[in-house]
Formats: sequence, structure tokens, C-alpha cells
Amino acid sequence: MNKLTITLAFLVVLLFALPASAQPELGIIGGVNFSTVSLDPEQNIDINTGTGFSAGGMFVYNFNERFSLQVEPTYMRRNVDFTATDVGESPFTNVTLEATQKATYIDVPVLMRVSFGEADVKPYLLAGPDIGFLSSSKQKFNKVIADGEDITNMFTSSELEEDVKDETRSIDLCMNFGGGVSVPVGNNHLFLEAQYSLGLINIDDTQPEPGQEDATIKSRGIQIKGGITFPIGIRH
Repeated sequence: MNKLTITLAFLVVLLFALPASAQPELGIIGGVNFSTVSLDPEQNIDINTGTGFSAGGMFVYNFNERFSLQVEPTYMRRNVDFTATDVGESPFTNVTLEATQKATYIDVPVLMRVSFGEADVKPYLLAGPDIGFLSSSKQKFNKVIADGEDITNMFTSSELEEDVKDETRSIDLCMNFGGGVSVPVGNNHLFLEAQYSLGLINIDDTQPEPGQEDATIKSRGIQIKGGITFPIGIRH
């Protein structure tokens, strides 16, 4: 059974476990993801924010008008741009690599939502854990500069991209914080929200070279999401 099937099964079980008085909602969600990582030690690597995307579903269980549980299983692309300098590669003295780490995850944020105000348009705050299941991880070298000369065209496209899934931990655990606004449209709700994702564990799964420190890499990200939810069941 794959990870997506497990997630869907969890949501189905949760749905049938709800009391009859609940007003749950299902929806679709999508957006843009700005990803980076923290690296310790830095190792002559300059890390920049990369842009990816997310798309998936949403389940909302409204305890009452103010408090809700929000689950957002999504397919998440996390791109991180970086430049590694002073890399010695024979027969060159200095090599600079400009590259992009492209990873995809099935993310499952489980968030508590607190809504404010008495009007139909409601702002809200979000917080909760987010577990990510790694689907793929590749490293693409966009530019290779050796002793000041661009030698990227000396390599084939297959040589400039490598699979690094085995070097990345299969699970990432984060804490998400954010907020948004929900707007009623008939019985449905349109929403727009932003979340900050703070990685809690080391996602590097490589062994250091002799004499080198073990690297600690933790994910960071800002996600802008939007979508629509639809009520299911009957409000009592």
C-alpha cells in the first residue's frame, strides 16, 4: 500500500468517526512554494530560495464556529537553488557549481485552525505538524565553472542531473504556522492562506567523508495556497 493510499484511508476513517452533528468539509487546494534549507556547517555553499508548487485536497472538521481541524494532503515540489564554490576537481584548481535540488513530497499537514470575527468573511490562524513523505529527489547542475571558464557544455544532460533520493531521508517532519481568510460562496467557501514551514529533523542521509563534519540540513519554506471547500453531510 503506497503512502497516498494510506493518507486517503486515514481521512476516510476520520470522516466516518465524526459525530452526526459535525459539519465537515472537503476541498481542493493548490499554490506556490518558496523553499530553502538551513545547512550546518555551511561548507562554502550559498543557498537561495527556489520556487515550486503544490496541489492536493483538504479536509476540514469544524468543532464550532471558531475552532477547526484542517488536514491538507498535497503533492509538494520543493526546489532549492545553491552555489558551491572552491570545489577542487582534477585537472582544475577551482570549480564553482550552480545547481538546483528538486525534491517532491506527499505532504500531510494536520493543523488546528482558529477563526475570528462574527462576519461571514473570517480571518483565521493555523498551526500544527506537517509530515512529508519523499517521492523523488534530483540534483541538476545548471552551470559548471572551472578556473573561471564556463564548461557546462562539456557535459551531457544526463551527466548534469543525478538522482539523489538515496541521499535524502525518506520522511521530513516540520511545524507549520500561518493564517488565511475564508469567504462564503453559497454553501461553499473560497480561501486564501499563507504558511511558514519549519523543518525539525535532519533530512540529509549521507555519510561524511573521513575528516569532515556530519552535515545537518533542515527544510524551510513559505507556501501561498488557495482553493475551495464543499460541505458534506447535513448540519444539525
